[in-house]
Amino acid sequence: MIIGTILEIALKLTGLKDQLDQARRERRDRIADYFMQLSKTLKDAHESLSQGMIPHGTCEEMLYHARSLATTVQDEIGEAEAKKLAESMEEAHALEQLLSELHDEGARQQTLADLDRARGMFKALGVSMRGAK
Repeated sequence: MIIGTILEIALKLTGLKDQLDQARRERRDRIADYFMQLSKTLKDAHESLSQGMIPHGTCEEMLYHARSLATTVQDEIGEAEAKKLAESMEEAHALEQLLSELHDEGARQQTLADLDRARGMFKALGVSMRGAK
């Protein structure tokens, strides 16, 4: 359920994009950087997992992203919502465990596709935050 949770967070934040866009330029840049770094972590995990390797270090990176999420977006989406999303991300930080769940090819392909979808959503958020006025 790790990937499902990360996808839910990405979808929720995408739905809150109008609120995120209300931030001042400096804050939008900080939020954009956060989303871009998160996207890179997911990309690195995807590359390792697709090669059948444990994505070493991504658990710690995801834990860092989870602990940074609330303070990064709480002014725009509210403290309660930001804290809820951060807690969900912290529960789903264990990307290194995904390799053990990729036994059959169908599950493997679906997990990798979902991971890439979440990565793309966070990247799109980051890119669009930079372009927001």
